[in-house]
Amino acid sequence: MNLEKTAYVASQQFRMRVFGENHPYGRSQQEAHVAAVTTQTVRDFYETAIAGQPFTLFLAGRVSEQEVKWLNDAFGQEKIVSDITKIPAHPVRVRNHAPELVERPESLQSTIRLGKRLFTRRHPDYFKFMVLNEVLGGYFSSRLMKNIREEKGLTYGISSNLTSLAHEGYFVIGTDVNKENTARTLDEIGKEIARLQTEPVPETELETVRNYMLGSFVGALNTPFEIADRYKTVYFDDLPADFYQRYVENLRAVTPDDVRDMARQHLDLTTMQEVVVGGK
Repeated sequence: MNLEKTAYVASQQFRMRVFGENHPYGRSQQEAHVAAVTTQTVRDFYETAIAGQPFTLFLAGRVSEQEVKWLNDAFGQEKIVSDITKIPAHPVRVRNHAPELVERPESLQSTIRLGKRLFTRRHPDYFKFMVLNEVLGGYFSSRLMKNIREEKGLTYGISSNLTSLAHEGYFVIGTDVNKENTARTLDEIGKEIARLQTEPVPETELETVRNYMLGSFVGALNTPFEIADRYKTVYFDDLPADFYQRYVENLRAVTPDDVRDMARQHLDLTTMQEVVVGGK
């Protein structure tokens, strides 16, 4: 059923274009893959990838010494027989940057994915780019939303996002529009990127964005589950221990010139992958 949805297919094709069809981040589940799975396949996977492998327990909230002891009694004696956690490097096979159109004559809408391979949270430009992304399409009052949704009425929603995975990262702009508005939408996206590359963001707009990001960050730390998720990110992504302690400081330090420099350095349209599923 997902393969009938333009948004699903566009995301599949976009990741394949960014990383290559043989890269783990470029591969997607297909119907034939599911059909080929047997009970023995599942058992074999469990024995080689889960049983006897190292694991980590995260605890957040009001944790007592007694509870730590119980966990050690229950899990601390597990025998580790091998370690396959060191994943081999996979080369990224980037295709050419010619736009890709997947025709869907029966579809009234087109799904657009526009973006590129970028970087992870460990990159020195991460916080500066995160602010740039928020200005462009990261929240409801972003420039893409104001232009393409509110002023032009071409879509119900458009967004941009920097996805940081364990070993790679990518930036993507995504939206759904009526087929006849596809080319115009892509043109307006290009105009908003060009504005960011040539005009410094007004300080009032930048302050609004920073406050929104800081409020969202603080608001996402209300429960032990959310706090544990933050620490899991630090642990598994091999980030500095003070990554989140310095989050506010790093966001506050971003200037209008930083945003413009990030747009010039990382948002060159000639380096981006464009995927449209539906029609133009």
